[in-house]
Amino acid sequence: MCRLGDDSYSLRLENLDIFNGPDLYVYVVAAGNVTDDEAVLEDGFLNIGWLKGNRGDQTYVLPRNFESGEHRAISVWCWRFSVNFATAPLRQAWPAIIRKGTGKAVFGWRRSWS
Repeated sequence: MCRLGDDSYSLRLENLDIFNGPDLYVYVVAAGNVTDDEAVLEDGFLNIGWLKGNRGDQTYVLPRNFESGEHRAISVWCWRFSVNFATAPLRQAWPAIIRKGTGKAVFGWRRSWS
C-alpha cells in the first residue's frame, strides 16, 4: 500500500498466485481476523474492484474514503459464495510517499502485504 503525492493511495499485489474462481474482488478490510468470513462482512470493507487476474503483479487505486488507520487487511473475496479466496494483513513496512508518476519515495509511510 502506498500513499501517493496527491494524498491518494494505491495497492500493489506482487507475485500473486491463487486459484481462479467466480466473481473475485479485492477488498480492503477493517477486520483483524480476515480468515473469518463473517468478520469481513460485519466489520466492514471497501470493494476496490474485480481481481485483475489470479497470477502476477497488479496495482489498484484505492477510493478516497480509504482510511489507513481503519483498514487492516486485504481479502480476495468470492462474491458469489461469500468466502475469502486469499487474505493478507497490512503491515507498516518503511516510510515512503510515492510521488505520482515518478515511482520515487519522498516522505511518509508505506504498508505492504505479506
